[in-house]
Amino acid sequence: MKKNNRPRLSSRDVVLVTWIAQQSVCRLDTLAMVCRNKNFEATDRTLRRQTERWVQLGLIEKDRLLANCPSILWTTNEGLKLANFEIKKGERNYKPSFSTLHHNLAVARVRIEYEKGGAFWTCERELRKQLTGKHLADGLADYDGQKILVEIDRTLKTSSRIQRIMTLNAKTPGISIVDYWVTNELYVVFQKIILELDKDISSKIRLFILPSEVAV
Repeated sequence: MKKNNRPRLSSRDVVLVTWIAQQSVCRLDTLAMVCRNKNFEATDRTLRRQTERWVQLGLIEKDRLLANCPSILWTTNEGLKLANFEIKKGERNYKPSFSTLHHNLAVARVRIEYEKGGAFWTCERELRKQLTGKHLADGLADYDGQKILVEIDRTLKTSSRIQRIMTLNAKTPGISIVDYWVTNELYVVFQKIILELDKDISSKIRLFILPSEVAV
């Protein structure tokens, strides 16, 4: 006899809710890309129904937090538990802060670019357990034996701070490459900053432009 009427979760449910939990937050269109990468059915109707089901099960929250943007998803404590994340006593997973929302949505979208090529992604929350340096990157992509630290920058910091972080990342033990994803406006600025670095550091850094939907 079942203890309650809660529907059973499919392996697809677990995979996708875990993906959202790892990234803290993601756009609905980003989740559709995750589905395509994993060869899951991903019609707009299917995905809307599935995410509404997760809301009803208490695994995620879903809302239109930004104008001219698809729905944004984030996990509840139940969703975090499903993803096997440790939850401290009294900890609650609140609605995403607007101060970090754009950045975290960009990180989730960039992750797709690495997973398209078959890379294994380690999210920031898990990376914190592995790296103990003075700076924590936004993610780690492991591809064909190469470990690639990934950073997303949407706003300009001082050149000295950017160079310091680049140097710390490039000198992280076991790291092959450091990838920076920036807006169109920042691309030339970052190019100049990289050229000012010592060759042994600059040779390990690559620069990319953020996908347009998360660059604004």
